[in-house]
Amino acid sequence: MIVLFARQYAEKLIRFTARHEPKIAKYLRSLWLIQAERMARKEIEYAVTFQEVPLEWIFAWQQDYARFINEEIDPRWREAIAEAGDTIEEAIIREVGPFSFTPTGEKIDFWLRERAATLVRNLTDTQTQALRNILRHYIVEQPTSPDDLGRIIRSVVGLTNREALAVARFRDSLLREGVDRQKVEKQTERYIRFLHKQRGIRIARTEMSYAWNNGEYMAITQAQEQGILRGRLMKEWITAADERVCHICGPADGELVDKEQSFSNGFFIPPAHPNCRCAHAYMLEEV
Repeated sequence: MIVLFARQYAEKLIRFTARHEPKIAKYLRSLWLIQAERMARKEIEYAVTFQEVPLEWIFAWQQDYARFINEEIDPRWREAIAEAGDTIEEAIIREVGPFSFTPTGEKIDFWLRERAATLVRNLTDTQTQALRNILRHYIVEQPTSPDDLGRIIRSVVGLTNREALAVARFRDSLLREGVDRQKVEKQTERYIRFLHKQRGIRIARTEMSYAWNNGEYMAITQAQEQGILRGRLMKEWITAADERVCHICGPADGELVDKEQSFSNGFFIPPAHPNCRCAHAYMLEEV
C-alpha cells in the first residue's frame, strides 16, 4: 500500500484556510453593511406591510454575491485547487514517478462554475429566509414599531435564519428583563457584530475546504487518467482529531473506501458541513 497523501499533510489545508479567512470575512462584513445601508425606507415599509422580502433586495443580493465570488472567492478557489494539487503531485513523484498536475481545464472550470452558482443561491436564499422569519417574528409573534423593525431588519442582514432569530430572542429577553432601551440596543449590536464575524469566517473556511479537497481529487484523477496510478485507489477521511470534531465526521475518521465511493457519513469527500475542518488522503494498492 502506497500512501499518497498522509494524515500529517492535512495540516496544509488548515494553514491555507487560516491564511485567507480574515480577508474573505472582512469583505463579507463590509458587503453586509452596504446591503443594509442600501435598503430604502419604502422597501422596508413594503416588507413590513406584506411580510415579504422585496424582489429588489433579492436581485441585488444575487448580484452582490456574484461579484463577491468573482472578486474574492474564485481566485482563492483556484489557488486552493493549485496548492492541493501540487501537494498530491509531490507525493506521486516521491512514491510513484513523474507527474505534473494541471490546475486548469474543462473539469476544473465546470466545478468552479457549479460551485459559484450554488454559493450565490445558498447565500441569497439563506438571507431571504432569515429576513422573512424576522418579519414574521416582529409582526405576528412579538409586535414592535415599524421604525424598530426597520432597524432590526438592517442589522441582521447577512445572518442565517438561526442566527437572526437568536438575535431576536436575545433582544426580546433583555426588554422583558427591563434593561434600559439604550443598553438593549448596544448589547444587541455587539452580539450581531460577533455573529457577523463568525459567519464570515465560517463561509471562508467552508469554501476553502471545498476547493482544497476537490483539488486533491482532481489531481488524483488526472494521474489516473494519464496511467500513472495503476491499481486500486482508496481514500481516507481525516478529521482535525480534537474535541471540536462533530458527530457527523467523528465516526468516519480513518475510514477507508474506494476512490469513487462515498464514506459512511454519506459524503464523497469533505467538507461534510459548514465550518468542517476535515481533509482526506489517498492510498494506492499496486497491481
